[in-house]
Amino acid sequence: MKFLRHVFLPHLKGITMNQFTITKKQAAYLLGCDERSLTAYQRRKVDPLPIMKKGKRGQCNEYDPHAIHEWKIRQIQSRYHGKKLVNSESERTRLLMAQADQITLRNNKEKEKVIDIEDVNLVLQITMTTIVNHLEAIPGRCAHTIANISDPSIIRQELQKEIRYCRQIMAEKLQKYANTGKNAT
Repeated sequence: MKFLRHVFLPHLKGITMNQFTITKKQAAYLLGCDERSLTAYQRRKVDPLPIMKKGKRGQCNEYDPHAIHEWKIRQIQSRYHGKKLVNSESERTRLLMAQADQITLRNNKEKEKVIDIEDVNLVLQITMTTIVNHLEAIPGRCAHTIANISDPSIIRQELQKEIRYCRQIMAEKLQKYANTGKNAT
């Protein structure tokens, strides 16, 4: 730890360790950075720079030089050891929330409130295949009846009748699949 004290010695000019608090400018000088960097250090989510007394609007914050020194040592040690500092409370909260999400998902699967993506893909493939097959069959089924008709309203009625027939057939097939799908799972 002796080498860490030497890191701070050049920055201690004008600061007596007997001072109870220091200003932002002095804290920036102590850390060897500008005041904007100091503000960014204060706003960190994990291991922020400690403020002894937060100033009101228009007033300066006050800093404890010993707390700043300890904070800087932690920063150097974390870089030296290649570790990222983690706020243990936020990490614990994150883990608890992840566990709660897993339990909720498992419970919803057991209550059949959740559908696997593979099942959804299969249903969509079957649905689209059924729709395409029936829609492509319309011209073949009604071409011979429409060929001799010259009145557009009658042609329209014939096409609507075929479309309704296709919708009914598709609905029946999908309902049949849905009923067998529930029994299969």
